[in-house]
Amino acid sequence: IVVGIPTVDRRAELIGEKGNAEERRLFPTAGESATFRAFIREKVKPLVEANYRTSGDDAVMGESLAGLFIAETWLVEPALFDRYAAINSSLWWHDIALGKSAAERVKDGQERGPILLSYSNEGPMTERGTRLVAAAAGDKACLLPRDDLTHATAYHLLPPQALQFLF
Repeated sequence: IVVGIPTVDRRAELIGEKGNAEERRLFPTAGESATFRAFIREKVKPLVEANYRTSGDDAVMGESLAGLFIAETWLVEPALFDRYAAINSSLWWHDIALGKSAAERVKDGQERGPILLSYSNEGPMTERGTRLVAAAAGDKACLLPRDDLTHATAYHLLPPQALQFLF
């Protein structure tokens, strides 16, 4: 079963931190990902489980800002899904804050499933943020660097590999 969840304001719903001063100016609604995560936990997942034959085993995949949300969810509420794939995550957000905090966050004692993390030819901030999350994940991470791709082309090519990893 594949479930797509549309967003109303993707910057609000997919970004957990308000960002630096420039990001707050450009994206004033950012920072409400916890509300979107609660919507998935309290509404979407129960709706799917009530209406479809499920095994209780699930995975989540997202790209760009959705990838940032995926990486953040893996760090802050890892039990929400069993497996994660974050393709070209916008881990540059807030001066790589999520990546910089990842090593400390995984010390919280929560069990985390595997996570695939990819980055393409987007510059050093995205790569560094992705590598920091992958390093924190240790053997739970599958790091997929794709310098041959760009942000505009990665999601067209990487989902088959991500789905193979997830299932």
